[in-house]
Amino acid sequence: QIERVFENLLSNALKFTSRGGKVVVFASKEKKNIHFGITDNGPGMTEDEAKHIFDKFYRASSGKNVSGTGLGLAIAKQIIEAHNGRIWVESEIGVGSTFHFTLPITKKARKK
Repeated sequence: QIERVFENLLSNALKFTSRGGKVVVFASKEKKNIHFGITDNGPGMTEDEAKHIFDKFYRASSGKNVSGTGLGLAIAKQIIEAHNGRIWVESEIGVGSTFHFTLPITKKARKK
């Protein structure tokens, strides 16, 4: 299921980034969580759009002409929350967006 989250976030980043643009994927360990992020330099979104971006069927104004159902980010949120994680976005018009999510490090993963 986590793979589906990555697929969705990467797909969106690529859809909204112009040819020659940049998409960056990063990860870091933070106390008892792993923090993942996907940054694009697409059109970005307003603060109000960012508040609703994880709602079912919601599409930001920059996404009106892009194919999709408006369900991908809502599903991603459900998956992350089902794994006791958190997902959020930081965005700025004309600069791009960074979608972040954290997942707790399990005891099994800590032993490796």
